[in-house]
Amino acid sequence: MDKHKLSKSKVTGKVSANDANPVLNVIINVREPNYVPSWLSLRKKITANIFTADIKKTDLPKLEADGQVISVAINEQLNSL
Repeated sequence: MDKHKLSKSKVTGKVSANDANPVLNVIINVREPNYVPSWLSLRKKITANIFTADIKKTDLPKLEADGQVISVAINEQLNSL
């Protein structure tokens, strides 16, 4: 198998198929400053290229296909000590 033909996923974090909550809180990093996909609802802007949003699990492929999106990190709640 040719390693150069493999594409790397833009998404990091855990997604469970059995998760009762279909909405994910994600951090999105984009190439163009202030770019937000038109279908997505911005939650909070961190920098000109990084923002948070709540998306449906089914929207992950849309973000993967978007050429302006560099990466998508799925937020996970940390357990308290």
